[in-house]
Amino acid sequence: MFLSVFDMFKVGIGPSSSHTMGPMVAAARFLDLMRASPFKFAGLRASLHGSLAFTGVGHATDRATILGLAGFTPQDYDNDRAEEVLAEINRTQTITLPDLGTLSFAPKSDMIFDYDTKLDGHANGMMLMATDAQGDVTLRETYYSIGEEHRPDETRQRGIARRRGAAARRHQAAVAGDERLHQPRA
Repeated sequence: MFLSVFDMFKVGIGPSSSHTMGPMVAAARFLDLMRASPFKFAGLRASLHGSLAFTGVGHATDRATILGLAGFTPQDYDNDRAEEVLAEINRTQTITLPDLGTLSFAPKSDMIFDYDTKLDGHANGMMLMATDAQGDVTLRETYYSIGEEHRPDETRQRGIARRRGAAARRHQAAVAGDERLHQPRA
């Protein structure tokens, strides 16, 4: 079996996939929840907790989260396009999505680094929120980084159990601190 270095490592936008690719995937999943919701949304907010907050800017967690909310995924990430979209978001204070419309998002105030509030599920957590026209939160989901990806709160226990079972079948190597080799899923 041929195994490429690209099968083992994923190129992301920061030094830690659990702080960049995971939040980007979580944001994409949150957009799916918004699309499935009967509510009309007018804005977005994100709150990073634990090490996601403490290392957020240095590890590009804020950028990854914002880009995820703008519709980017790790699979189709284009750095030049990402820079254009981030500049547009900063200029307009909005995120425009084809199927959700234009949503208010001011990165300086809507991307929250919450250093004090500990989430119950895990040290690496984030809350993504959608708001109505008055700014009230009408949809909120909490995601936790449990190594390979972010999982919503309600599926956390199943994810941990699956990871423990998978860990018994394979070894995960540590790379640059908290980095994990990304292996194809069965």
